[in-house]
Amino acid sequence: MTINCSSIKTLKRFVNDILAAHVIGKEITILFDEASEIPEDMTMALLTILNPNQQNSNSFSYDDLTIDFDFRNVTFLFATTEAHKINPALMDRLERVDLEQYSIENLSAIVQKNSAANITDVAIEQISKVLRGNARKATQMANHIALYLSTKNKQTFDIDDWKEFCSNMGINPLGLSPMEIRVLQCLAEKSETTLTNLSAKTHMTRESLQRDIEMYLQKTNLMEVTPTGRKLTHAGRHYLENLK
Repeated sequence: MTINCSSIKTLKRFVNDILAAHVIGKEITILFDEASEIPEDMTMALLTILNPNQQNSNSFSYDDLTIDFDFRNVTFLFATTEAHKINPALMDRLERVDLEQYSIENLSAIVQKNSAANITDVAIEQISKVLRGNARKATQMANHIALYLSTKNKQTFDIDDWKEFCSNMGINPLGLSPMEIRVLQCLAEKSETTLTNLSAKTHMTRESLQRDIEMYLQKTNLMEVTPTGRKLTHAGRHYLENLK
């Protein structure tokens, strides 16, 4: 059973709709997807439910209901890409498994398989560079390519198709968004820029810049974060020059 944690707004719903309905007297595995979105009251409940002991069993009471958990029959899995947002005490009760990032070969295979198209080696190499290491983006890209080919009444997708596809879809090199490019342009104006100044120029909060923009720009070696500010790398300047 899979639960999207962002859809659970109250502890009452979690207890009645999930635990009482699916756990009592059953053997079950529950995947808590988007675990970083677990509400605080639900987190407190999970701390009680998952309190470690030699018996591997616990009881949890809510209103007039008491639920017994035998963890020989019940398994909880938590999935998130933002583990830092999960309550530290809850993290201590879990065994953490970090998955390896998708390789270019993995992403290429996902695109090839889901598009059901003959994509040339040169095209697939370029496609893999804009997927940002994300399997979901690879699947979405495959669907877009399949739709593109259906409109062309073709089965082969080559580098010329990719160039036209990028132009039509507004896809930038390395898969950068317009805001990420805007940040690079702001950095190019000075040798070094503070996060506060970058926030003012882009009209983004400092938190959004750090979380949504800077991580990927650093990963692709287009910008550098120093103790005194942010600056464009040589690769970043080269990127902007080629973009023109």
